[in-house]
Amino acid sequence: MTQPRITPEELTSALFVDYEGNMQRDPTLLGWRVDGITHGAIVDPDFAPCADRWRAKKIFLHSHRALVRELIIQVSDERRVVIGWSEHDLKLMQAVLPPKEQDRLTLLYRNAVKTARSWHARHENRRAPTGELAYFCQLLGFPVPQAYGAGRVGQALRLIRGQLLEGRDYPDLTRRARASWAVVVKHNALDLQAMEFVLHAMLGVTLHKRQPAQMALTLVQSD
Repeated sequence: MTQPRITPEELTSALFVDYEGNMQRDPTLLGWRVDGITHGAIVDPDFAPCADRWRAKKIFLHSHRALVRELIIQVSDERRVVIGWSEHDLKLMQAVLPPKEQDRLTLLYRNAVKTARSWHARHENRRAPTGELAYFCQLLGFPVPQAYGAGRVGQALRLIRGQLLEGRDYPDLTRRARASWAVVVKHNALDLQAMEFVLHAMLGVTLHKRQPAQMALTLVQSD
């Protein structure tokens, strides 16, 4: 089923979602943003030692299925929609749900890329050269720190997973691996903020910043 494009009314109360993970693996982290506040949860048990760590606080291990169900209940009860940047996030959420709940989620889900491409065609008078969020961030003036750019998350997760599967606890990870986990969490938060920003800019909706100071993105140095 094709989801409709996002309306300004839906955008003002939407719940944004974004996953982090490696290709051909179950996702590692599910982040969501609602009412200007960013949240995140580890959904891969292998990464349980990374829960609630320095520079990545309040990120705990959750059952993937239970978390997705909780988000659907919240969205339904509060008359919101779920916005992800592509169909990829929808498929990851549906993968842990039975068929009836998959259908329910489909009705609530909005693919931001469709809105972004439509906006680009109208305002730039040409087809968008890519559907990547980074392109629209650059176009609309949302700065993306190089430390959180393309390819960083995949490398970081492979490094961390390799050390965790050796049986190391979090304090026993290398300094680079611990810093990499902070980068993954900050990258996820940045993607959610960026998606919110570009959609508000496209639809002409005022963005009210209510994000707490502790979620501010800071550059994480690694050796």
